[in-house]
Amino acid sequence: MYFELPGSTVRVLGSIHIFPQGVDEPPKFVQSASGWADSIVLEGDLTSLQRVARGTPKKRLRDALPPETWRFLERIWPQQKNSPHPPFQSILPWALWLYLNGFIIKGVPGVEAFLSQEAMEQVKPVIFLEGEEDLGTQAEFAPEEDWCNSIHNLASDPRRVRDHFVAVFDAWRNADLPRVSELIDSAPGSTETMKRALIVNRNLAWLPKIKELMQSQKDVLIAVGVAHLCGPGNLFELLGVTPRLVDV
Repeated sequence: MYFELPGSTVRVLGSIHIFPQGVDEPPKFVQSASGWADSIVLEGDLTSLQRVARGTPKKRLRDALPPETWRFLERIWPQQKNSPHPPFQSILPWALWLYLNGFIIKGVPGVEAFLSQEAMEQVKPVIFLEGEEDLGTQAEFAPEEDWCNSIHNLASDPRRVRDHFVAVFDAWRNADLPRVSELIDSAPGSTETMKRALIVNRNLAWLPKIKELMQSQKDVLIAVGVAHLCGPGNLFELLGVTPRLVDV
C-alpha cells in the first residue's frame, strides 16, 4: 500500500484511518514511509469534523430513520458530558454515517494519528489536501436519503460491519490492493453516489495540489485512505501515472 510516483519525489501511502482494537503499531511499510518523508500530506484535519458535522438536514433526522435505528443510535452513541463527539441528533446525515462506522468498529487511531505524532516528534511539516469545509461540501453530493438508508443498514447488522472492516484491514496489512478493492466494492450499505461523493469527487478536487507537490524537490509522502487508490476514478488513474510498489 506504499507506492512511488515515477518522475517525482512523491510517494503515496494508502491508509486505514482506524485500526482494530489490539493493534499496537502500524505495519512496517507505514513506519518506513514515515521515516523516508521530509513532509507529510494528509487528507484533512480530522479534528475539524466536529465543527463541520453540525447542521439541520432537509428532513428531520428522527423522521428519516426507522424507530429501531434511532434506538440503536441512542444505545451506541457516547453519552458522557465530556465526550468530544457531538450528539447524533445535531449532526448531518453524512457525518452521522462517518461517526457511526467508527463507533460500530470500536477501533483505535490509525495511520493518520501515527504519522501526525511522528511528524510532531521529528519536526516535519504536515499539509492538508482539503480545507475544513471541503469534506462536507463533497459529501452533500450524495442525497440525504442515501446516507440515512446506509445508516439503517449499518445499524441493522453491526457484526457484518465489524467483520467487513477486519477483512479490509487484513488485506491492507498484507498490501493486497486488489482484495481491498473487492471489499470496498461490497462495503455494507454503500451506494455508488456515496462512493462518488467521498472518493472520486474528492480525488478530483485534490488533483491540482497533488500535481503541484509532484514538482517538489523534497521527499513528500501523501497518505490518503486506501479506498482513494481503488476502482474507477482512483488517484493513480486520474493522475495518469503507473505507480511502483515500494519494496520495504
